[in-house]
Amino acid sequence: MNNPRSAQPIFDFANLLDSKSMLRWLHPDPFEKLLEDIQSQFTQWKPPCTLQSFSVIGFPEWLTSLSPESEKGQREFQSKVGLVFKFNAIITLSDNTSHAVNGVYTWIGCNILETGDVIDRTWIDEEGSLAQFGMSGLLSARLHSFK
Repeated sequence: MNNPRSAQPIFDFANLLDSKSMLRWLHPDPFEKLLEDIQSQFTQWKPPCTLQSFSVIGFPEWLTSLSPESEKGQREFQSKVGLVFKFNAIITLSDNTSHAVNGVYTWIGCNILETGDVIDRTWIDEEGSLAQFGMSGLLSARLHSFK
């Protein structure tokens, strides 16, 4: 008999397919990176849980920035990109109960114009909305404060 807890999670990134070329600014294999990061973030939740499914809802919001930076008298530019999208997930807790989790996922990268030097960070904001965390919300502040 199959143990549902040992089954691989189901991921639906269909709404990100049109953004794949932009996602490559953040990582050469962006969907693999997303899989790893999402699984890692959910396994670190309290209480511990197992991710059963993760679906991107709607299309992502993007924000880019190219800002001058001065370092030792030389003028350089810092390139950044951020995206945020809504998601639905199903998790299973250690007592085998399943729960729906909704929220937003944010991924920000710095130095996107430098091959191999991208510095990135991600957030999962449970119960978050695009109004709170999207282009008109926290995405801009997160993007501009990230170095």
